[in-house]
Amino acid sequence: FEDLPILCERHTTSKLSAFEDLQTIKSMGFRGEALASMTYVAHVTVTTITEGELHGY
Repeated sequence: FEDLPILCERHTTSKLSAFEDLQTIKSMGFRGEALASMTYVAHVTVTTITEGELHGY
C-alpha cells in the first residue's frame, strides 16, 4: 500500500530504502519502466488488494 504513489513513476523502486541497500540487493535491476511507459500512451487504472483484506485500492 505504501508504494502505490510511486507505482507508475519512471526510475523508481520499492526495493531500496537506503543508499546502502545497493550493496545487498538480490534483484536483477528492474526499473519499472513498463508501467511508466504505459501511462504515457493510455489511461491506466491499477486496482490492488492485499490477501486477507476485505477492501482494495
